[in-house]
Amino acid sequence: MTVDKGARSAHFEGLMRALCLTLLTSLAWGVGCDARRTERAPIESVRVALQSGESVLDARSDGVLLLARRHEGDPASDGVASLAVRKVSGASSIELGTLADAKLFDGGVVVLGRDGVLSRLGDDGATRVIDREVYGPLSVRAGLVAYVRGEQPALAVTLASIDRGAPVALAPEWTPAWCPAIAADSTVVFVTARSGKLELARASAAAPPQSLGEPELAPEGPATPLLVDNALVFEHDGALRVLGLDGRLRKSQRGVPAPIALAGDKLIVLGGDRALRVLSAVEVLR
Repeated sequence: MTVDKGARSAHFEGLMRALCLTLLTSLAWGVGCDARRTERAPIESVRVALQSGESVLDARSDGVLLLARRHEGDPASDGVASLAVRKVSGASSIELGTLADAKLFDGGVVVLGRDGVLSRLGDDGATRVIDREVYGPLSVRAGLVAYVRGEQPALAVTLASIDRGAPVALAPEWTPAWCPAIAADSTVVFVTARSGKLELARASAAAPPQSLGEPELAPEGPATPLLVDNALVFEHDGALRVLGLDGRLRKSQRGVPAPIALAGDKLIVLGGDRALRVLSAVEVLR
């Protein structure tokens, strides 16, 4: 079949007009140029506006932050932290009150009151109690929250679902325990002094606790240690510390802030210019 040149030309012009219309429509709606992006900035473009005395308590990869101002503790409160916490998302700032600790999750905030009540505060405003007689610091990862609970000094590591609750004591005999950190496989690494000396241990809901040996140095709080690539990352005595799960201190560096939170298998840090950055585990651990 033969098609004359005029028909081919008209067909081609029609295709070009359709393509141009599609492109203009896409640009008008922001497709390909992100003109309709949400107000939340990606975490790496967030510059933190701290008020006097504030620090970054937690950060989420979508740019949501928890900022906290620490109050002097009440001598009668058994060392429970007192933090004035606010949740910041873009230009929005919501006061969460005076808390012992708080951590973000996808969908809201886990808050620990100074009365020991651990609750789930959803972005929709719904609140649900997870557990009671809880002490921080809290560790949140993959829909789970780890903490210690009970009566001092016999505090036991506990793991609960943020959405369902259902707390499980992972190592009830390994007390006192503190500073739990959830691993990518949902096991929990913590510090214990069950035998009168410092000891690292790992526990899960599916297996009995296992000793990892005596560490050269151990986290003491109040900040939550982060567990990445078989190492605990935390701040101790004003320095960044990286402790292998074999108990060996791999890194000790002053003048470098400890990471704030995990973003998948990476770590969120606050730079000296108050800008948040996401670093690989290799960049932090080496």
